[in-house]
Amino acid sequence: MVAAFGVWGQVAVAAARGIDEETVARAALGLRSVAGAVRELRGGGPLPPDHESKNECTMLASGAAVAMGELELARGAGWPRLREITLEAWRLEGAAASVAAATCVAGAARPELREAASVVSQLAQPEAGIGARALAAGLAHGADLRCAAMLAKQLPAAAALDDELSVVARSAFGRSTPETLSAASALVAHLKPWTPEFRATEVVERCVARDLWDLAADVAVDDRDAAEVLVARAMAARRFRQADAYATRLLGGAVPARLAHARSTITKLCAKRQYALVERVVSGVDSLDDSIASEAARDHAITELRRHDPWLARRLSRLWGRDDDVEEVERTEYLRWTDAFSRDDVPELVGDPAAVAPAIAELRGVVGFDTEWGADGRPAVLQFASEDAAVILDLVSLGASEKGRAALRDHVAPLFYLDHRSLDDVLVVVGFAVHHDLRRLSTLFPPTDKPATAVLDVQRLVVRAHPAHPVLGRTKTPPGLATVAAHLLGKPLDKAEQCSAWDRRPLSLPQRTYAVLDAWACVAIYTRLCENKNPPPFSSSSSIIGS
Repeated sequence: MVAAFGVWGQVAVAAARGIDEETVARAALGLRSVAGAVRELRGGGPLPPDHESKNECTMLASGAAVAMGELELARGAGWPRLREITLEAWRLEGAAASVAAATCVAGAARPELREAASVVSQLAQPEAGIGARALAAGLAHGADLRCAAMLAKQLPAAAALDDELSVVARSAFGRSTPETLSAASALVAHLKPWTPEFRATEVVERCVARDLWDLAADVAVDDRDAAEVLVARAMAARRFRQADAYATRLLGGAVPARLAHARSTITKLCAKRQYALVERVVSGVDSLDDSIASEAARDHAITELRRHDPWLARRLSRLWGRDDDVEEVERTEYLRWTDAFSRDDVPELVGDPAAVAPAIAELRGVVGFDTEWGADGRPAVLQFASEDAAVILDLVSLGASEKGRAALRDHVAPLFYLDHRSLDDVLVVVGFAVHHDLRRLSTLFPPTDKPATAVLDVQRLVVRAHPAHPVLGRTKTPPGLATVAAHLLGKPLDKAEQCSAWDRRPLSLPQRTYAVLDAWACVAIYTRLCENKNPPPFSSSSSIIGS
């Protein structure tokens, strides 16, 4: 019969003073009741109220309950019966009487660990020490560590500081195997039984070695040394996101982890073309209020964006007040004024009707044009460029007067419509995706009898010259001017001013530079295609003429 008790029964019976194991077992098995076993063991009399007898009865109840639980387990009883025994002991003699029975259930009913731990925690609520004693008893006799960890999680803070429980918890962790390390780590993470000989840093190291990162973080709570070890190990493993998260949670933030995470994230965002999130990542570094780290994050962002999105690199450089970076981006990434013209001065707007004719007369050979639009959708600026000349017309001003409209009709319209050309004209006018521009410009100088346009559409020329190219060819979306410039001229156009306020005066120098370079790029691309013998001779009936 003793062998049937197992460890739990032997311990509990030994606690029942003066009652031998055989008697306890017979009473528990025969009566199938804890209360009945206690009455039988006391000779059938009522439970006395005095303290000494009460203590004896408590011990008897514990012994009877555990012995009964062990015997029921040996007979294959399920969880409901074990719970019934435990709760009966609780009702009969209070918390102390149910400690051994509760730990028996928690340690033995493995298929129902969560339910067992729940019952144990319920028993522990009225008195903090009860749960600690139950858990200590269970750990001392090999209770399942997963169940023990669940119970430890529910213990009040005061109960977790129980000295006896700390001792058995350290011992249980020391006996843990690779298979039980997770549960053992969770147990000590809740109890925190740290001593100079048993430190949280050692548990963190073991968890990290087994790739139990989140458990290591639980262990490191409220232990700065362990937290620093965890962050360092995450950094060494290049787990920068986790290192940053651990540093934020456990240390209130750490500059090296946040900066490493930011750099890694910026690189990934740029590779995925998710450029809009880069500025937000840098702001996360700024929140640590470390100027060196902030500058390092900006350096990395600008370097990555130069490779992927030069326009955003320039915008952020200006936003961050990094003038040197703006200059570097402009020099290395974009077409600049000095790439196009030998003259240094960017022309001013021409708004005087009398100045239109002399300005147009400076244009020679191949002439490129482009148009910028105001907030109301009407043309605000019309710019022309040839090999070394440029004109920017103020359509807002010229279109507001009869003399201005006459100047546009007499001197600008001939560039666009064949019936306005004289026989001496030898200009070739080129634009990019010109259809919509020409349609809207016609409101300023309407043609007569719908004449054929005299403008070559460079976008169509490029597509026709490179039909199989994955970017420049016949794709679902035709290439933009900046893209074509990047492929054929070696640098893209800077589009930072594209959406600026073109109907406000005066225009800034960057606006005027942008306007002229757009027109000039059409000339340069057309010239490059001619060098490769791609465009056909000029003809009003060609399919590449805009209309």
